[in-house]
Amino acid sequence: MATFTWRRRPSIILFSVLFTTALVYLIAHNRYQIQNTLSYATRPIWDKDEAPNNIIPHYYSEGLKIDSHACELHGWKQRKDTANVKVLDSILMSSELDLLEIRLNELDSVVDYFLIVESNATFTGLPKDTFFANNRERFSKFAPKIVYRFLPGYPLEGKQTAWGVEAFTRDNMTALLRSQISKFPSGTRSLVLMSDLDEIIAEHTVRLLRACDFGPSIHLQLRDFMYSFEWYLGLSSWRASARIWQDKSFYSHIKGTEIMLADSGWHCSFCFRTIPEYIMKMKGYSHADRIGGRINLLDPRRIQDIICRGRDIFGMLPEAYSYIKFFSQLNLEPSKSAVGLPRPLIIVFSIFFTTALVYLIAHNRYQIQNTLSYATRPIWDKDEAPNNIIPHYDAEGLKIDSHACELHGWKQRKDTTSVKVLDAVLMSSELDLLEIRLNELDSVVDYFLIVESNATFTGLPKDTFFANNRDRFSKFAHKIVYRYLPGYPLKSGQSAWDVEAHTRNTVTDLLRSRISNFPSGTQTLVLMSDLDEIIAEHTVRLLKACDFGTSIHLQLRDYMYSFEWYLGFSSWRASAQIWRANSYYRHSKSTETILADSGWHCSFCFRTIPEYIMKMKGYSHADRIGGRINLLEPKRIQDIVCRGRDIFGMLPEAYSYVKFFSQLNLEPSKSAVGLPRYLLEHADKFKFLLPGGCKRES
Repeated sequence: MATFTWRRRPSIILFSVLFTTALVYLIAHNRYQIQNTLSYATRPIWDKDEAPNNIIPHYYSEGLKIDSHACELHGWKQRKDTANVKVLDSILMSSELDLLEIRLNELDSVVDYFLIVESNATFTGLPKDTFFANNRERFSKFAPKIVYRFLPGYPLEGKQTAWGVEAFTRDNMTALLRSQISKFPSGTRSLVLMSDLDEIIAEHTVRLLRACDFGPSIHLQLRDFMYSFEWYLGLSSWRASARIWQDKSFYSHIKGTEIMLADSGWHCSFCFRTIPEYIMKMKGYSHADRIGGRINLLDPRRIQDIICRGRDIFGMLPEAYSYIKFFSQLNLEPSKSAVGLPRPLIIVFSIFFTTALVYLIAHNRYQIQNTLSYATRPIWDKDEAPNNIIPHYDAEGLKIDSHACELHGWKQRKDTTSVKVLDAVLMSSELDLLEIRLNELDSVVDYFLIVESNATFTGLPKDTFFANNRDRFSKFAHKIVYRYLPGYPLKSGQSAWDVEAHTRNTVTDLLRSRISNFPSGTQTLVLMSDLDEIIAEHTVRLLKACDFGTSIHLQLRDYMYSFEWYLGFSSWRASAQIWRANSYYRHSKSTETILADSGWHCSFCFRTIPEYIMKMKGYSHADRIGGRINLLEPKRIQDIVCRGRDIFGMLPEAYSYVKFFSQLNLEPSKSAVGLPRYLLEHADKFKFLLPGGCKRES
């Protein structure tokens, strides 16, 4: 055995001195990183989000009129006279010429003047080019609207800070705004958009704010992206705002009100074309102290790697105010949580405990199996979804032509007149979703094929909801091909999955029958999705115009109970296929190719509580009830719908722990932007599907 001797003491002392010196050196030279790690890792415990807390749901879909109805949807009144409203967009110019071009084109139709303040130095006092002044010709078509001010820059002196220079620059914008507004006729109302250049407010948002009396000030929640529109952080950007200018108003990028309009545009942070622009911003903006002496952060090869991997450019932890958001942003994926008792008592307790444990396991086998299986799924399972995700390009008014096809890597079809589009669904009880679906797709679908039974997949009797309500869909009667499929109780050895397969085979027969009537040379594009999986009209127009191949899956925005509870882009089973002799109607994987963001999947989106109960007992996953009859209790279901919890009390079906934790405690969405147009045009009728409408009919 080794023994301690005093001879070793000098070595120990020397080691201690060297170790302490090294530790002090590391702490001194990595103070910012250590402080950041401790601060950001514990932020959800000690800090609170500064963002406005009164979030106004935002209702918008392509083609929706901005009128009194739209204003009332948001709880506002329509302005009596919009002709005397001037819209001013105010911008501090750094180097983002590409984002400026996008911003000016996005807002040109709704903005009267673009005010630009530009300096020849960064906030930290480093010299820089006057990018706008040097490239004015690029923006010549906006020249009549641009009001430009050059602000001479200088190196920081004495106690000056980057924050002080930034405040001075914003004060200059205030002065420029006052100067421009003073030229307007008396009685003019000035609506001023206040946001950094990379915070682009959507055109339809400005049209809404111009038409509706939202009050004196409102913040605008933006979709937050990093490096490009590939790395999505969430709806976490809130500093952009819109204000009706008053005598004492000033240009601001801090909180001015607790009111915020949801989903109002895009924030693309550090979205540069060139590596030098990244370096300039890192060294030049008010957070430049984040470099903290780590010159290696500015290495171009490192920056390129960071951009492609979606990691923080300063190596910092996520700035999150809950651990669910913290973990969801920690590893982004590219838009594709009896000692001391008397011994006799312990023995008796053990007997009772063991007995109770055996009883609980026997009566809760499904729940225990689910908990163990779903909690460990990211370790042992792999997502079955297609892995070749095609980026989807669409914006309001974008033409579906050869350019659009080429954007997606496809060629335009030579003749679209010979393409017939068929939409095939299995009808359960979702009359409301069927109405929304038919109106969404009416302009692009030639025939709607509907198969309906008088029994559920589990053999329980049910109404023929469509047949009993045909008058409601009379305007689509000439396009509807309907087949009734008699249902029956399950036979011995038969499962709900067998009945579902038989029902889908019936759809295959109906498709073949209808397609056989088409003229020779007709190409048939068949949409295959459950009724609650609604493919967007613009997606179908794209697929009809472009040669995507023979089969493609369609990634849908996944919702639960209504469009208030958003799960992510996890729905993939919907597909579109060019029908062949050996084709069949399916809801399983047919290809590894999938088109991103192609519509909406609204699961368990019912108007009434009895519909929830019928689906829970009647669909192929009815075994999830597992003998727990209490799951069917109406009061419980109502509570679950309003809280966004799983209706079967199950853990999230996720294949990574980042997604697992992000879905474990959902936050209600306030955004109704980009939802089916018909839904928003009839928002009063479908209030239960929109944010804030969780109460169900009994």
